[in-house]
Amino acid sequence: MNTLVRWGGPILQQAVVLGVFACLVVIPLVGFIHWRKTGRAGGSWLWITPLVTMYAVGVISFTFLPLPDSNILKCGSSVYYPRFFAGWSLRSAWNATEGLGMLRFFTWPFVQIYMNILLFVPFGIFARWLLGAGFRSVLLAGFATTLLIELTQLTGIWGYFNCRYRTFDVDDMIFNTLGAVLGWALVMAWDCWRGRKSGMTTLL
Repeated sequence: MNTLVRWGGPILQQAVVLGVFACLVVIPLVGFIHWRKTGRAGGSWLWITPLVTMYAVGVISFTFLPLPDSNILKCGSSVYYPRFFAGWSLRSAWNATEGLGMLRFFTWPFVQIYMNILLFVPFGIFARWLLGAGFRSVLLAGFATTLLIELTQLTGIWGYFNCRYRTFDVDDMIFNTLGAVLGWALVMAWDCWRGRKSGMTTLL
């Protein structure tokens, strides 16, 4: 719990500022575009737009925040050494929790893996639910998005910082993409269940 507080506290502070700013910009902009196209101010966009916006803020916060102080950022630290080989995170989590038995799956190293998967589940849900994206589209879009995130981390936000302050991790890309596919599968399963239920109601 202490690790989570130390890690999440600074992120939450910057995320609140980012979230407020994003909502103040995105929601009025989407509302204006919707009004110009339809001539109506109301509609489903009133709750969909804030939902998607806050999810995007959450992803940015989880992957890039807290932003470091350039004056105290230490370049060359082995902590942020890129992990270009798949399976590193799983091996590291497994070795770090040796001797804990099944309890190892409830420790912080494994929780981080679960969070990387869960982070992109809404991505797949939104892609299928709002855009009607198919499996291949969600797979490619999820992979492309997480690749962009990891490259941004690797380059210190494309050179904004003198060096990277987050770790490029191939496993993160795999887990994020898996999460997007799981989100897509959840919507598909829900649609199938609703269709079957509707069919049964018709038969009755």
